[in-house]
Amino acid sequence: MVRIVIQDYKRAISFMGLPSLTPYLIAACCGNPHTVDEFLAHADLYQRGLAAQVVNGLIEADRTRMGHAAHRLASLAVEEVRADSAPLDLFPGPDGMVSIYLNQKLIIVRGRFADQLQRQGEIEITEKGRATGKRVTFLLPNTWQLGLGASSTEG
Repeated sequence: MVRIVIQDYKRAISFMGLPSLTPYLIAACCGNPHTVDEFLAHADLYQRGLAAQVVNGLIEADRTRMGHAAHRLASLAVEEVRADSAPLDLFPGPDGMVSIYLNQKLIIVRGRFADQLQRQGEIEITEKGRATGKRVTFLLPNTWQLGLGASSTEG
């Protein structure tokens, strides 16, 4: 699992996902979203149901925190209103971390799979986890930076 952080000028969200989700996240950036909500809408074009899954995870995490239930779920999904552009201070998942800063048009990927990522590629559209047989290509605009961070397995 990787920790995924999406941040715009006033809000940041974080959730856990599979490393295989990363190309879909890069494809969502190709639409140049300005807000977290726009980003989720773009991502939902390629991985249908993702936006609802993320929002439901954030709602459940809020309920958990309000009810003082198990802390484990609270660490899976986080939403924070930001007064500045400082990054969320979160631990990566076991396989690494993907941080997307919409204002800076910057994607930073850390982990074992980071060196396999590219600015362009082909993905299969899925609907609620099932392949649709439809494929699309994506090309991250040159206005975006794709930074590869250090591996999460390095000490």
